[in-house]
Amino acid sequence: MKTEPMIFSMLLHLSMNEWGDKNSRLELWEDQVSADLGVWRRIVDAMPKFGFNSVLIDVGNSLKYESHPELAIPGAIDKDRFKKELDRLRSIGLEPMPKLNFSGGHDAWLMDWSRMLGTEKYRKVASELIEEVSEVFGRPRFFHLGLDEEDPVNQGALQFQVVRRGDVFWRDAYHLFDATEKAQSTPWIWSDFCWHHPEEFFEKMPKSVLQCSWNYGTLATIPSKRFADLRMESADDPSVHVEGKSKSAADRSILELDRRGYTQTLCCSNYTCFESSDRTFEVARDYLDQERLAGIFTAPWGGLQAPDEFYHLDAMQRFWSAKKKYYPELCK
Repeated sequence: MKTEPMIFSMLLHLSMNEWGDKNSRLELWEDQVSADLGVWRRIVDAMPKFGFNSVLIDVGNSLKYESHPELAIPGAIDKDRFKKELDRLRSIGLEPMPKLNFSGGHDAWLMDWSRMLGTEKYRKVASELIEEVSEVFGRPRFFHLGLDEEDPVNQGALQFQVVRRGDVFWRDAYHLFDATEKAQSTPWIWSDFCWHHPEEFFEKMPKSVLQCSWNYGTLATIPSKRFADLRMESADDPSVHVEGKSKSAADRSILELDRRGYTQTLCCSNYTCFESSDRTFEVARDYLDQERLAGIFTAPWGGLQAPDEFYHLDAMQRFWSAKKKYYPELCK
């Protein structure tokens, strides 16, 4: 797995149809692409100045797929235009990487196909989409497949809930990994499954899959090696839900993945608390094997409309401050 250059990235959503469902959660479904491309351009153009060398793009319904045109919504971008923008990103020093979320709780963008998880038809569609997006992105190093929050707690508000377990989950997951590798990219996933089912995870998860550990609080159960009096107990991430276990399972998995030889990225955010970026960088630098740390990125979890612009700039500034503090040798 090629981990160099180290990724310093931000997740941006051209499509927001992960959480909505046009059949059961109408209030969250976007009937057309809402991203303001002027806001998009101002954000991505600023990113290199804040120490970013990559952008992770959630594609979803924002692309006019040739393999599955039924997934495009009004405002979707045709492939030629999409490729030109990706070339422009490369020209300003940003390595574009794609994300399609195949979690049973975040796949509303798949429309009717999201009702067919665990089937051959679903796996065929997933392979076709992965191949097409990989081609559009010029065969990227990493391809993020999501797979987060597929559990009853996180899907509690959904009227249609899908949680794969056991062989059903692994059959689909292995197919996604194989399709990504055939498309000449490394599969990349959120590591939530490790929190909930650590024994099963370590038995079945290939080390060829890049892991993505996230916690948008202060990683409070991992003590600071630099600041002995650092107080962190009040800054838990409320979005971390671990069935029947302490929230510290999310923290512990970061260290355990590293101990067991998995390559991973860490993800911070300004979504929950302002200290997330600093603590994530500190843990990355002071606790993890740098040879197996593929990178760090931030996920503001905002849209790309005018009111969201400052929020993304805030995330970028906090990320840049942390990078300069803990990786000064990688800052220009």
